Amino acid sequence: MTAEATNERRSFLGKLIALVGLAVPMTASARQSAPGSGNPPSGGGKLFVGIRGRVVAIDSATGDIAWSTDLTGRDFVNIVIVGGDIYASTRGELFCVDPATGHIRWHNRLKGYGQGLMGIAAPDVPANQVALMRARKHEEEKRAAASTVHAH
Repeated sequence: MTAEATNERRSFLGKLIALVGLAVPMTASARQSAPGSGNPPSGGGKLFVGIRGRVVAIDSATGDIAWSTDLTGRDFVNIVIVGGDIYASTRGELFCVDPATGHIRWHNRLKGYGQGLMGIAAPDVPANQVALMRARKHEEEKRAAASTVHAH
């Protein structure tokens, strides 16, 4: 890629970031290449953009759209990445989206809380701890299911 094309892409991504919600996985390389650092993300990763009721994954190396997932409506989408999962909110509803495929893992309408803008915050938990917590939860669910089967 020529220097001119690289600068053009950086300019485009800068304008895109200013207009929509953007989340970048915060690995060490992503922190160096996060929006505002002056460096585009490297390593073939994805940028995740929330725009008009959608979450869109953009290949950071090529700028191509990897996938796009419709949520609810056509409003602003706030997104955050926690432990490798994408959490997106729009119109007062919360979604968990698989970053590899764009598949909606779960959706909570948060009934009774309204339909305005929603902020999302989560503790800073390393991805390996999240994976360990998921594995423990899965084992607990398997044990509970097995004990229910044996109890009957």
